[in-house]
Order: sequence, then C-alpha cells, then structure tokens
Amino acid sequence: MKQLTFILADSSIEVLPPELAKLREIAKLAKRLRKKPQYMLLDRALHHRFMTHLNDSLKRGRPDIVHMTLLTILESPLNKLGKVRVYVHTLQDYVIEVNPETRLPKNYYRFIGLMEQLFKEGKVPPESDLTLLSLYKMTFKQLIDHVKPCRTILLTEKGERVPLIELSKMIISYENPAVVIGCFPHGDFRKEIYDICDEKYSIYDESLEAFTVAQRVVSSCEIALGII
Repeated sequence: MKQLTFILADSSIEVLPPELAKLREIAKLAKRLRKKPQYMLLDRALHHRFMTHLNDSLKRGRPDIVHMTLLTILESPLNKLGKVRVYVHTLQDYVIEVNPETRLPKNYYRFIGLMEQLFKEGKVPPESDLTLLSLYKMTFKQLIDHVKPCRTILLTEKGERVPLIELSKMIISYENPAVVIGCFPHGDFRKEIYDICDEKYSIYDESLEAFTVAQRVVSSCEIALGII
C-alpha cells in the first residue's frame, strides 16, 4: 500500500442554512458570539430548537464528530509516515481537502473557528502559500473521480461482516485504496454512495461512532504494516 485515502462521507458539518441565518434569535446569538450568522457553523448544541424543520435534520449539526475523527486520523503514526490522505465530504456536497501535515486544534471551539474561516475564505490559511485546508463544491462521485482509488471500501453496519484483521490485510494489499466512513449522527449513507463504492463491509454487529471506526482501521493497518 502506497497511500490510504480516508473519505469522511455525508459529514455533518455546514454553515447555517439561509432559512436559519435570517432568524432574529440567531442574529442575537451571533452578535453575542461576535460572528456573522451566515458564516456560523450549524451546531445542534446551539441550534437544536431551530433545526426541526430542516431536511435530514437528524444527520445535521454535529461538527464535533468530524473534529474527533480528523484528530484520530491525522495524529496517527500512519499519517506521520506519509501514508494517509483525508477528505471530508459533506451532506451538502462540499469537500474539504486536508493537508496531511495539518495539526488541527484539539480545542473544539478553536476547531469551529477554523472551519468557519474555511467556509468563508475557501482555504486556510487564506493568505499563505502553504494551504492546510481547502474547500470545494464537489459531489461524492466527483471526489472519487478526483482521488482515483483502485478500490473504494465503504464501512457500514449493513455491509458484509469481516474480522478487522482480515479487513486491514485487504486494505494494505491494494496500492491506493479509499476507505469511506460516515461522519453523521443518525441515518444512513445516501444511495449514490452505496452505488459508487466497490465493497461494503462491517467490522461490528452494531453501529459505531465514526472516530471509533477510524481508530480501529488505522490501528489495524499500522499493525499489519509492522508500524506498531
């Protein structure tokens, strides 16, 4: 395996949709936080009572899931050895390309500020030749066409149950595989993601948190490669 690409699919990270950003209550909250409503991230901890009428509301407003999963992958020995690429694909079909050298803030509120800057400016840092985070409008299919993995493996509780050690051996046997992990709190992947992925596997009989899945996959690949 030359490089493993992680795609965090249908991720629950976005700025406030226009119908919420224009609400007076939201404007008051934004003013108190010294932010502009249209650039605030949707966060269920702050906006739960305003989200009930949103489409796919149960899948939205959880940037903390993305934060924890990215930290798990980026801080791993596998990434430190240059074996990892990471893309965040959102439910609204935006893609965040993450430079493997990025050291995300571990503090959640600093992470939120960084993501709000990204959605506003399109890249972070905005005035630097070294880009750590980039934002693009891109569907899941377009992302796969861009990454060009030799195999795309979707991890879902609906997939074929395989032992983790067997999955890791399979992953590292490919030259440039992509592993797709869902970064949303409830619900399921969209049909197009199931259709595009080559293989669907499950590593546990019940649903797991995204960062737990990422940690298991990273660790098992590190063991299979002899890194740990």
